[in-house]
Amino acid sequence: MNLFGCEHRATREYLCPLAPDTLEFRLFTKVCVKDVVLHYFKRNTVDFRERAMTCDLSTGGRKLWESVVVFPEQVHYIKYYFELTTEDGVRLFLKEEGLSKDVPNDGFFEFLCAGSMDSLSIPSWAEGVVFYQIFPDSFASVGQKRREDIHPWDSVPDSKYLGGNLKGIESKVPYLKDLGVGCLYLNPIFKAQFNHKYATIDYFEIDEDFGTKEDFRFLVDALHEAGIRIVLDGVFNHTSTRFHAFEDVVKNGKDSKYVDWFYFDSFPVSQNPLNYLCVGDYCHMPKLNTGNLEVQAFILSVMEYWIDEFGIDGWRLDVADEVEPLCWSFIRRTLKAKHPNALLLGECWSDAYRIVGDGNQLDISMNYLFRNACLGFFAKNGSAHRFAEDISNLLMRYHKRTNKANFNLLGSHDTERFLTSCGMDEDRLRLAIAFQMFFIGSPSIYYGDEVGMSGGNDPLCRAGMRWSCADSQLHDYVKKLVHFRNGSEIIKHGDFRQLYVSESQSIYIFIRFNATDCIGFAFNSSNEDQIVDDRSVLDYFGISSLKINRKSYQILHRNTGGMK
Repeated sequence: MNLFGCEHRATREYLCPLAPDTLEFRLFTKVCVKDVVLHYFKRNTVDFRERAMTCDLSTGGRKLWESVVVFPEQVHYIKYYFELTTEDGVRLFLKEEGLSKDVPNDGFFEFLCAGSMDSLSIPSWAEGVVFYQIFPDSFASVGQKRREDIHPWDSVPDSKYLGGNLKGIESKVPYLKDLGVGCLYLNPIFKAQFNHKYATIDYFEIDEDFGTKEDFRFLVDALHEAGIRIVLDGVFNHTSTRFHAFEDVVKNGKDSKYVDWFYFDSFPVSQNPLNYLCVGDYCHMPKLNTGNLEVQAFILSVMEYWIDEFGIDGWRLDVADEVEPLCWSFIRRTLKAKHPNALLLGECWSDAYRIVGDGNQLDISMNYLFRNACLGFFAKNGSAHRFAEDISNLLMRYHKRTNKANFNLLGSHDTERFLTSCGMDEDRLRLAIAFQMFFIGSPSIYYGDEVGMSGGNDPLCRAGMRWSCADSQLHDYVKKLVHFRNGSEIIKHGDFRQLYVSESQSIYIFIRFNATDCIGFAFNSSNEDQIVDDRSVLDYFGISSLKINRKSYQILHRNTGGMK
């Protein structure tokens, strides 16, 4: 039995190439382990090197130890083991065969070779960028409406069409720039059924409800001129029943050349009884067979088209965890060879390691686990201890490079508005947004949250943007936070460590740091003012006292000369 809870294998979850000459080592232990040293050498040499590993995350009796090693050449034939020291001074060694009390002379872990395409690589522009998500039908409208069934802008959003369009979004680019947005994420804009456009009819056409390809080109150019990137929503797990390939199967049955593009139980095609596989069992959205090579080639052609022809900066991929993993591997390998800076952002509501963990599929995920943690602590005034565990568990799932870019959201077109979850307590929303902006990763603002919009689960979270509140105090507060973030290299790119969690109070303190400086953030989510009297915290920041008002935070600076 492993009494020290050591978890390590020479697989990408624990040993990941970050570049052809760089490896990230990860080791999990129990909390009784005080220090870990990595020993490594190249096969057939006696050039032993060592490196102390750092522990920034621990929870549930576990610690995560990490170390990044840059080698003088492309990594190959590296052998290694770990030296552990416990709180009681016990010294142990971990090699592939297990723990021992003696310095090992064989049975080492081994890494054979880092290939040229083997690295966990995420576009550098996506690290720490502020996203802004727009539901196109509900954001802004300019010009003549293309539908007759347009409802008033302030209608209850029960799947009605409000008439938002691309020209409307373009007219608000100065607003987005002023807010400090770095990347726009648009919900689907291709020709499709329903106002949400998740039942795609034609992937190569802009839906006429939103405008034309010319309108889209003007929007992309305006965004890029303002220094804002754009990612589009790619719905490749399923289509509309009006998609040409599905219509061909309806017409020709098992003789259709597209019969293997979907999942049919029998013929002819029928909705009642339903005899084909659908997303969410919605008969209007048949599921694509993304394991089919022709389907994969089609998806790639769509993604390349909008990058090549219009210069978009990447894709948000709908229900990415329902798509065949080999599909994403093919897409990544082929698309990134031509467009290495194109972002691949996947939707996943749970642990997203399966799509982003090893770097062979997508870059980052929609981090709904982050939202869940914030709901518990900020919206529901949960315990700081539980929040700390949730945050640690979240960050320990992924490599640090992924955590520094992950899409951290408080709400989306699929969720209840965060202010509604807070019981309309704007102070709690403010606190959550502050945490989101100071946290490691890339925060995402769902349109209207910055002006205090409310609403239940979809479609009630898709109301028309409240432009009358665009100069509100909440908007100014969010804008200041975004600009503070954008101006801080530590917050955008630095590391993260939890520093203090109160046992009986709702106090949570963490630090962001780099090689030269450190900033602390102390949050109080309770309804009462709190005083932190922990001597280690006060000494750490060189202060004599720390009072944090109810439902507020404080920023604490500490010049460190370098964090270790």
